[in-house]
Amino acid sequence: MFLSSGQQVYIEWDDFWNPAGFNWELSFAPCTPDPSGLSVNQSPSANQIAIGNPPVVFTGDLDCEPQDGISPNPYADATGWEWKAFELTQCANVQISYCGTASFQYGSLNMYGDCGTLFINSQSYDFTACVDGNPTIYFEDLSPGFYYYPVLWSLSLDMVGPYRINVTATAPTNPCPTNLTCATATPMVGNDIWIGNTSNQFPSLPANACPFPNSPGSGGALWYSYTPVVNENVVVSTCGAGTAFDTRVDVYSGTCGTLSCVAMADDKGGSCTDRSQLEFYGQAGVTYSIVVPSATPLLDGQFEIAMGCGAPCLPPANDMCGTAAGLTTYLTDNETFSPGVPTAGDNSCAQNDPFTSCSQLANNQGMWYSFNSGDNTIHYVTLNTFDQDNLLTSTSRTIRCIAVVATVCKASLTQVA
Repeated sequence: MFLSSGQQVYIEWDDFWNPAGFNWELSFAPCTPDPSGLSVNQSPSANQIAIGNPPVVFTGDLDCEPQDGISPNPYADATGWEWKAFELTQCANVQISYCGTASFQYGSLNMYGDCGTLFINSQSYDFTACVDGNPTIYFEDLSPGFYYYPVLWSLSLDMVGPYRINVTATAPTNPCPTNLTCATATPMVGNDIWIGNTSNQFPSLPANACPFPNSPGSGGALWYSYTPVVNENVVVSTCGAGTAFDTRVDVYSGTCGTLSCVAMADDKGGSCTDRSQLEFYGQAGVTYSIVVPSATPLLDGQFEIAMGCGAPCLPPANDMCGTAAGLTTYLTDNETFSPGVPTAGDNSCAQNDPFTSCSQLANNQGMWYSFNSGDNTIHYVTLNTFDQDNLLTSTSRTIRCIAVVATVCKASLTQVA
């Protein structure tokens, strides 16, 4: 058993199997981790690999290695691990083998793009490539960059002591994408369709990325760009049959160093299921950056992105929370009843709204209104039935609201109904 410094352990001893009892002894031996195996002490650029070059060989000793950098521990049988890192200088498939190690029947099937958070998954493994029966793990179509691999130490599986791993680069199965950043975005034209894949790509969203509820996205992302020739409405969709995972879509304006979120979408629903679609008003001559990011490093894969263009449809003045139209309330009691004046609206040209506490799983196209509750604690908001598309909206909705006034139009808006 490996114990970390300061760890408290409880030991129970009973005589269930032999009422006569047993003699037992508890002893401790010091075990000091080798600091050279910590992730922060790796230098990937010192170990460059490329197609056709000899394998980069790493050796070491696993005894006493801590669970460093990855929390919680994703390896059920691992006592700890030692990090090894390398730099891949070109798009390639990468093989990591334990050929030449005494006996390792267990190894990490993934590596990382950093010290334990940017997950890079393997595509296959076998125990036949090494004549000594040790495992070989295969990663496909990796882009150039730094990679970190944990060599697992497991007392329960007898993976202890000296080890040897060999890292080799071979020709990629598929070409790696080139549109990994805003600066290398793939230009799109009207009615364009592209197939992309975010598997094992590094995250590249800006610090001020579109504010999705959980996080902007910690997985890989592919970038596209579009510049309208005339003012027009632009529809971007990943609902096509070529999409194989739960997608998101971001749209930004501005230069690559000063991007601002224009629109965002997640989980359109219906036949589109957990894929995404959005519509935004595109201005002539303005370049928009369109991104398909992975929500997490584990949620990635192939997608189909399509873009369509239509006649310009100017968003309503109250399309955003910051420009909400005011509603005038009135009393409905018998003594001071005065008829209210209905407020008409048309959300045909509304844009996708940011997520709010009312809608954390999907962001829809809508229009914003506001009212001051005053001294009244209960309010009724009714959606009338005239001039509306019953396929898109409910025929009537009554909302009871606690008297809360939200004064800031951000994701922190308080849900009152």
